[in-house]
Amino acid sequence: MDFLLFSVIPYLTLTTSILVPFGILLHYWRRSDSFELRVPRSESDGSVLRLLAFRRQIRRGRLAGGIALVVTILSIAGLWLPNRSSDNWASFLVPMMTVTVCIGSLLATPVTARRRVSNPAHRIDLAPRSVWSFGRRWWFASWIAVAAALVTTVILGGLASSRNDQGRYAVLFVRVGNASGASTFLGWYYGVPILITLVALTVVTLTALWVIARPPLAANTEPRIADLWLRRLRTRTVLALSGGAVILTLSSSLLCIGAGASLVLQFPTSDLGPVTVGTPLAALAVPLNVAGLLLEGPGVALLLLPLFTRRPHPAERQGSDSPAEQSNIPVTEPQV
Repeated sequence: MDFLLFSVIPYLTLTTSILVPFGILLHYWRRSDSFELRVPRSESDGSVLRLLAFRRQIRRGRLAGGIALVVTILSIAGLWLPNRSSDNWASFLVPMMTVTVCIGSLLATPVTARRRVSNPAHRIDLAPRSVWSFGRRWWFASWIAVAAALVTTVILGGLASSRNDQGRYAVLFVRVGNASGASTFLGWYYGVPILITLVALTVVTLTALWVIARPPLAANTEPRIADLWLRRLRTRTVLALSGGAVILTLSSSLLCIGAGASLVLQFPTSDLGPVTVGTPLAALAVPLNVAGLLLEGPGVALLLLPLFTRRPHPAERQGSDSPAEQSNIPVTEPQV
């Protein structure tokens, strides 16, 4: 019974917290992947190459998500990797460091060679593009909000921490007269590496988004729609992985603060009997622990999503391909 209580039930709770946000996010994700790539009978206008680029990008996203997911789960489970039970600052950095490497090596590089066109009119693309051009505003706003919450949590934890015997700001003390107690806390010893890793992840994420936005868009209508879809897919994958890593780090930070805030010091007195004294943050212990456990689910769910990206369905092109007819087709961005 004790084995079930301490070894199985916590993972069942984690699984439940993952399934609900994963189901919601997956519904949105798969809905956005309903895209058909029109391939002509002659296969001479680059549609096949675009299909290959889609498949290459989807494979990269799945590989990056799979690596980040496996490493994170091993860390949460405490198998071979630093985890919350280890008294080491590296235990907080596993998700962000893994995703930083995955994005830098797999998603921050072009998936296709630069296109060469013979018509000089097609060489200039005057449409403004930036790192924000190929994603919805709430994607970026959510990412920034989570990163800001992590920075705020780390700074407040560092300010509330105290020095331990090694001179590290990594504990929270409770002192009453000559009695004192201490518990591991998210101080500067853990917080400074988190902030440094967050900066590195932000730089790699912005670099990947810049690589996505930098090449000129296709000039013709159908290739342009396909190009927009591919860039939105890449942007969404980068933000999902990096956002999931930041959420998991925020979850670990809140759980560490919540565990330290729940410290209780009990000592006997001659008149009043046993007296129990908590930390100044005792009232926040339960909300912080609950928030940390709840955030763990969406963090893992975001790492899972790239594994379920749909491939575009190749379909035979219908209608005329003449420039005159294409000029009458409005260029609409695919909904992602």
